[in-house]
Amino acid sequence: MPDIAGFAAALTVRENALRSAVQAGYANGRDSSKRFDQSLSGGGADMVTSLFLGQLDLDCEGSTNLLVVTLPMWGTVNTKVNNVTYVVAMNGVMELTLTPVFRKGDADTDQASSILLDPGGTTITARSWSATVTSTDTPPDV
Repeated sequence: MPDIAGFAAALTVRENALRSAVQAGYANGRDSSKRFDQSLSGGGADMVTSLFLGQLDLDCEGSTNLLVVTLPMWGTVNTKVNNVTYVVAMNGVMELTLTPVFRKGDADTDQASSILLDPGGTTITARSWSATVTSTDTPPDV
């Protein structure tokens, strides 16, 4: 039997510390990580987004053990209706919930002493999405 006793450790990350880290990461990130340029075509809809992602806000929801991320966005969505393509300007906000899984940073890297959000184990769910069309020439049926 080894001469060492087993131990358990608990880590508390304060909401404001986590929010500050996320906001610093956003401020220091690349511009390409602040864009959502994606085709969302399929299922009868034909849409291609060109959206800028604003600085997110993060809250810890204690009753559900979720991280709640509010993500503002604005830009354009190209959509095709009856074979006519429209460029629709919009502002929107999405609320995402994360069931986080954290891991220790990889040894022998500059993140060795960091705690990282594990993208493979974290569950992300879109809780709500709302958008306002800001272009004046968009037909009501679009």
